This record gives sequence, structure tokens and C-alpha cells, in this order.
Amino acid sequence: MYWTFDRVQKLTFRTSIKQPFDIHSVYLPNIHDIKTNLPLPDKLWSVIPTFNHLTSLSVSLSVGDTSFNLQTLLDQAPHLYTLMIEDENLSALRVVSRLTSVSIRQLVFIPCLLPDTHFFDDADCAVFARSSLARQCEVLEIHIRSRASVMNLIHTMTNLRAMTIYVRDDDDMELSPIKHLRRNFLTRKTNSMRDGLNSLWRKLSIQKRKLDTMKNTTENDARSSYNTEPELIEWLQNNAQRRCWISCSSGWTGDFYVKCWID
Repeated sequence: MYWTFDRVQKLTFRTSIKQPFDIHSVYLPNIHDIKTNLPLPDKLWSVIPTFNHLTSLSVSLSVGDTSFNLQTLLDQAPHLYTLMIEDENLSALRVVSRLTSVSIRQLVFIPCLLPDTHFFDDADCAVFARSSLARQCEVLEIHIRSRASVMNLIHTMTNLRAMTIYVRDDDDMELSPIKHLRRNFLTRKTNSMRDGLNSLWRKLSIQKRKLDTMKNTTENDARSSYNTEPELIEWLQNNAQRRCWISCSSGWTGDFYVKCWID
């Protein structure tokens, strides 16, 4: 005997060897949104008899994961519009570059918390930009290391209409002291989270005192850091071969948050 839940539209679950997908005697025929991790459990197909209503899929990758049966699901989801991938080991672009779909138009790459591992390099971006999903993508959110990759994505992804980019901008090698301070602080903050909240707050307190001490002596450097925003916008506009509307802001760690609307 099976119970059918027609009104359930969103399904969120995570599986592992210790916690397998354990849903029995249930049909979910109207699922629009799935959030899970790879590999997808085989029992998923018995719980969801059809993926015709699926419009959004979010999957999490971890060390050692590949696309597994993700392509099988994509082949059965003719109305899937958004694919979101959370990555822990920089394999997301390589996974997506191997996938195909008739309907996906929005790709979102969700970073892990580690500040030095979730920015994709120029080589990864170049391979991704030539992939099937990238060529048909219209809306993109991605984290990249270099502003040069922004130009490559805009020029290669001909159907792109809007793009949100977090840029590490390794092209700017002469970082101001305030940028070094911010990046080093975020790295220490992330590492301290693993050791417990007590250690974290001790480090935050120490860092706050350092910031207060340096406030008067680093105002000019901080101002210079923020003044790179219009410089980056001008560089992007001058190098883009397509007409773009661009906004840019600085992140707390000295990185850049860029939004592009492309004609």
C-alpha cells in the first residue's frame, strides 16, 4: 500500500552510508524543488514517479563525488530551469561541464566556507564556458579568481543575460594592508570554527583590538581599497565586447561582488 501526497512540492534530504534514504510506501508525484547530495539514492525513483514538474535542483558535492546518476535525473526533468551545486573540492565546474539538459537556463555555484578553495581558476572557467550547459545558460552565479575569467565567460556564453560574480581578482597582486588584514582574518576565523566557538570568539576579540588599533593608520589604505571598485567597473566595460550594465561592491575580505546585465 502506498500513500500519495500531491501537495508536497519540495523535498530536502541528505544521505550517507550511516543515514540511507529511508522512505517507504510514499508517492510524491508533484515535486518542484529537490535539495540533496550526491550520489542520488536509487529509491528516489520509486518515491518520485515523475520529474516532469521539477524546476529547481540543488545538489551538494563532497570529496570523491562525481555526477553519478545525476545525468539520469536531468534526462527525465524536461522543465528543470535551475541547477545549484554546492562544492567542497572544486569539482563543480568539471561535473557541470559533462552534463546536458534540454531545459536548464540558470546555473548557481554555491561556495563552501573555506575562503581559499571556492574560487575557480581561469582553466576551469575556460572548460566550463565551452560546455553544453554553459552555452545555453542565461543566468549565472559563480565564484572566480581572476577578472580575466569574467571576460571569457561573457564572450563565450552567448546566451548569457545576467551574471552575479564573486571575484578574488588575483590580477591585483599589490593588496593594501587592510585587504591583507581582512583576508587573514577570514582564514583564521574559518579555521577557528573547527576548534570550537570558544576559540573562535577569542580570536575575534583579538582581531577586533587589532582593527581598532590600526584604524587611524590605515584609513588611507582602506579608502584606496574601496576606490578599486570604479576601476574594476571601468576595466570590465572597456574589455567587454557585448553591451553590459555593471555594478560592483567590495566584500569585507577585499574581494568583489559584481552584477552584470548583458544585452
